[in-house]
Amino acid sequence: MRKNTTVAFAAWEACKTANPSQAIRSDGVSIWSYATCLVAYDAQTDGVILNVTKYSQTTTQQQNGLRLLLQRSGYGIIEVDGLDRGVTPEDLRRAARPLFEVVAEYVITADEIEADYADHRLGYPA
Repeated sequence: MRKNTTVAFAAWEACKTANPSQAIRSDGVSIWSYATCLVAYDAQTDGVILNVTKYSQTTTQQQNGLRLLLQRSGYGIIEVDGLDRGVTPEDLRRAARPLFEVVAEYVITADEIEADYADHRLGYPA
């Protein structure tokens, strides 16, 4: 993994700015490759959005490195694809919103699991 990607990621995690190279930087809120946002945090869903659109070989290396760093740090990641160059953090959030909604539909609470288990145990039809 490239050193500059690691530096930008560490700065982003610390909510600090870093410009280790012209190709990748952190503004403390998002991670950018040139003028295109690659990583944005979504407070509404408490998720991290990773832009995985193919732009160039350099960007692909950055995206792969960021995915690995996010996974190692335990972040929940939603990947978005098919975005134009120059997208902003808000563009990433807008692209990810339908994905968050699909995930939310399938979230089951502990009470629902317990109720389903109790029905099954008592022989009620599912």
